[in-house]
Amino acid sequence: GDKEISFTTALHTYYNVDNVEASKIIGLTGLNYIDKTIPETPCLPETRNEVSLDGLTDRVYRGPAPPVTLVGIRGGGSVEVTSSNLPDVVVWNPWKEKAEGMSDLGGENWPGFLCVEA
Repeated sequence: GDKEISFTTALHTYYNVDNVEASKIIGLTGLNYIDKTIPETPCLPETRNEVSLDGLTDRVYRGPAPPVTLVGIRGGGSVEVTSSNLPDVVVWNPWKEKAEGMSDLGGENWPGFLCVEA
């Protein structure tokens, strides 16, 4: 019929980085996020100008999603990530312990990528 529905989607974009711990994401300041690694966590405000990861990360930043810049692309580059009509930005890295249990990833590969979905 003609009934409106609400849904979300994400393009799983894995960026090749020199070191996930040294990479930065710029442009998320002021957005609220859901930390999916902590059960029943309410939306939290992002106060950092540069978001860096230091452990298992699975966050949904609630939009509208601004353009974000990922600094630390392999070889010293950066990339700007934009989206149209998609409200959220997902930031994910499984870190060593979770990556070891993923047959399609492996425990040794987590430091070399950062997933930023928009």
